[in-house]
Amino acid sequence: MIKNILATALVAALGMGSACASTIALQWSGSGSIGGSEQTRGWAFSTDRAIEVTALGWFDYEDNGLVNSHEVGIWDASGRLLLSAVVGAGTDDALLAGFRYNRALSGTGTLAAGSYVVAGLSTYDDDAWREVDMASVTLGAGIRYLEDRTSETSTFEFAGVTQGYDVGYFGANFQYDEVAAEVPEPSAMALSLFGLGMMGAAARRRRHGKRA
Repeated sequence: MIKNILATALVAALGMGSACASTIALQWSGSGSIGGSEQTRGWAFSTDRAIEVTALGWFDYEDNGLVNSHEVGIWDASGRLLLSAVVGAGTDDALLAGFRYNRALSGTGTLAAGSYVVAGLSTYDDDAWREVDMASVTLGAGIRYLEDRTSETSTFEFAGVTQGYDVGYFGANFQYDEVAAEVPEPSAMALSLFGLGMMGAAARRRRHGKRA
């Protein structure tokens, strides 16, 4: 019994530091129309848990490289830019599920549960999906699509306007990890295991005392 308790505690302690695999925020398996514009466009979303954004991406139609670079960012609901990255022209940035991602982020990637906007500066040279059937969209764990967003100028800025369509404009995307519970310091873990060992030794002494 004591051995089982100690073994379970050891496995749990060693597993506390394991990292979560990155998740793509949005994917879809369907069709829609494509097009470009010179505006900051994207989509509003909410997360029901704390997440760490690990990469920002832009859609690469036909997976053959971007004509232009695209600045992509995430804003809070009030319009404050939290983090950004530039997805470069060409094929240098990693391609995953139709998007090219840059992991060199500027700003704070940790997002608490709440509502945000992810958007990027679109161009006419690089088409992005729009008018996508939301029934074909798959969202990462804890992520909820809220509405389409666009800006009113051709500069990189908060996309604060919604056109009110039940569709999305998916040029911008992101990857994220769920924020794990705080990992104990190695010394604290060692102390906990030492305490469990002492408890086991005391239990054995009591058992031997009863036999005597």
